[in-house]
Amino acid sequence: MLGTKQANQFVDTLTQLATAATSAVTMIHSLLEMANDGLGFNLDEQSLADTRSTHKCHAISDDRPKADSASYSVCWRGKTCFLGNNLPFRLFERLVRWPNRFFSHDELLHEVWQGCRSPDAVRSVVKVLRRKLREAGMEELASAINGTVRNHLALTLDRKL
Repeated sequence: MLGTKQANQFVDTLTQLATAATSAVTMIHSLLEMANDGLGFNLDEQSLADTRSTHKCHAISDDRPKADSASYSVCWRGKTCFLGNNLPFRLFERLVRWPNRFFSHDELLHEVWQGCRSPDAVRSVVKVLRRKLREAGMEELASAINGTVRNHLALTLDRKL
């Protein structure tokens, strides 16, 4: 059994590995397109389409963040933050669907946690989500998770990110 410190190191290392893998897929996709376009390799369109669909997260040029359920990652401005199939991802996925809308903690507890939990559970997961986004270089996005309305939470994208 791992201790708390070891478990945290394990999770952090796994997160870094997943982020690196995501970056590698993006680089491979770029190289495949360069090879097809400029080097005369004749890769069939289906092969290129398959590589694009495996990581469509990076194909978005929009300034809006995206919750990529295929990789359980947040994608924003060319960066990826792997969250995993867990509460921080499900919370972000919920908030990003309706940006600038405040959800009560009770709504989030019902919809994200799917059961009765303490309101402290929301604050705890928000703290983890913000930390992971900051570690992935998404400081502005982490700051856009807005809890200024008492017992409510929103992803406020109206302000300039």
